[in-house]
Amino acid sequence: MDDMNKTMDSLLESLKASRGARHALEKHPLEDVSDFIRNKYLQVLCAVMMYRGTVSDEQLLYLERLVAGAKAEHAAESYLRMAAQISSETLGKLLDSLGKNKELGLLKGSLVLDLLVVCHLTNCGDAQVGFIAELIDALSITSEELTFLLELAQVVLTLDKKKAKKLHWPSTMKSTTFSCYFKLLRDDKPSVSFENMSTVDGWRYLDNKGKIRVRRVR
Repeated sequence: MDDMNKTMDSLLESLKASRGARHALEKHPLEDVSDFIRNKYLQVLCAVMMYRGTVSDEQLLYLERLVAGAKAEHAAESYLRMAAQISSETLGKLLDSLGKNKELGLLKGSLVLDLLVVCHLTNCGDAQVGFIAELIDALSITSEELTFLLELAQVVLTLDKKKAKKLHWPSTMKSTTFSCYFKLLRDDKPSVSFENMSTVDGWRYLDNKGKIRVRRVR
């Protein structure tokens, strides 16, 4: 009996480990970029997710789905390890690439959205809020774009189809960039639902002399 239980425990872990691949975020914009950009993007995402906090099971599952959908060259756990080695050079190269290349610039919105989602799958700390705020400013995200991304993050987290239909798309952002996120709204499998997760209701943006700051309203 003990041997069977150990085998079943092992099988359960294998099933859990394959959830990300089974429910990959297909057609994520990361799929169409170079390994260099993809790796830097995922490294920054993981670093912010781990900043002064621990990675929850929900966050790990989202990361696994993202890594699978992006067809990344490393496993999710590898990106978490890589995040521990992040440097100003890593962030600088990513920001420089996103700023100079018009096509890569479309990744700015998906990066902010992924950050908002993963950080709200658990208790988002003040350190993470502050870092995301500065990153949004560095990416030159406008007030209109940020309002949209906050609303879209809420749609992703709550699977609110009615709210999704009411989204106001900024002219600077293509709907195809975010098509993978809308797959969540069509997926009724309980294993990929974000129900009961916290939302971005408590977030507001402040536009102070052209500078965008994001804060959490307590």
